[in-house]
Amino acid sequence: MGDNKTEQPTPKRLREARRKGQVSKSNDLNQAVLFLTAAAVLSLEGGRLFNEFRMLLIRSFDPKGIAAISDDFVLEQTGSLFLKLCFLSAPLLGALLAASLAINSLQVGGLFLSGKPLSPKLEKLNPIRGFQRIFLNSKTYLELAKNLVKFSVILWLAYSTFVGHLSDLVLASRLGLLQAATLASQLLFHLLFEIGGVFLVIGAADFFLQRHFYIKELKMTKEEVKREYKEEEGDPHIKHQRRHLHQQLVARNMLTSVSRANAVVVNPTHLAIALEYEETSMAAPQIAAKGQMILAEKIVEVAKQHRIPIVRNISLARGLFALEIGDEISEELYQPVAEILNWVYELARMEVR
Repeated sequence: MGDNKTEQPTPKRLREARRKGQVSKSNDLNQAVLFLTAAAVLSLEGGRLFNEFRMLLIRSFDPKGIAAISDDFVLEQTGSLFLKLCFLSAPLLGALLAASLAINSLQVGGLFLSGKPLSPKLEKLNPIRGFQRIFLNSKTYLELAKNLVKFSVILWLAYSTFVGHLSDLVLASRLGLLQAATLASQLLFHLLFEIGGVFLVIGAADFFLQRHFYIKELKMTKEEVKREYKEEEGDPHIKHQRRHLHQQLVARNMLTSVSRANAVVVNPTHLAIALEYEETSMAAPQIAAKGQMILAEKIVEVAKQHRIPIVRNISLARGLFALEIGDEISEELYQPVAEILNWVYELARMEVR
């Protein structure tokens, strides 16, 4: 079954989905946080907001002002009423906005808007696809089950709160209006926080559930993974050609460097290392070029062409080959390399004579 999507989505697949606006997000968690935020703000500022709103209504419907009503008065009162309502609702709206930004940022990171989901798609106009999306999708029945659970929770909490405070509600008929309103608000906020807590638990569970569905939807077939790997890494034949070309360029540069070397150490045909030392500009001899097998033969051939001394030293060749091109020789190799260079300098002086 080669079409089965059994492989986890690759980082590239996840990046592309995110770029299209497809992210793992729980709307239930968002709603729970906003619900609790609203309940907290109203419980802290509800009394003050109620008094402010009551005084606003009293001033707006003052009989003296109504008696002298006019077009200018209506416009002025309407504008003043609108501004004061905006001012009174600002703490609640600001808290809801901050909570919404925070919970969205925690769920999806810095991605808040994407135009991809809004772009028109012809498949959305297909009635068969629409029917399948609504009635043959497991998410539809999951959302229905969650809504039924939340509705049941609200009814149960409302019933338990009412029964638990039934005696207080009966006695409220003997209280004054202010005391009764205070009791009602306490019961209401108690109920709101209980509902919000349950919704928060449901939202947290839904977050992990949505993550499961999200990963499941983005899973890939083995062929898709292989194709994506090829796209990321490139065609193996092209990579081989590039590597071969790179090796040729490196070998060509190394062979050019051999012409500047003072000596070549061999092992005797498997390894070849060209040593370069310039007393005025170098602190120690350096590896000018190195190679093994065919490249070693090329280095020896170039050395012979430029009449560069070739020294057979198996142990030294192995030690030098462990270094990289351009590296200075290590301290433990100073003595044998110095002996070779002294011999080379002595040959040069004899030739001059």
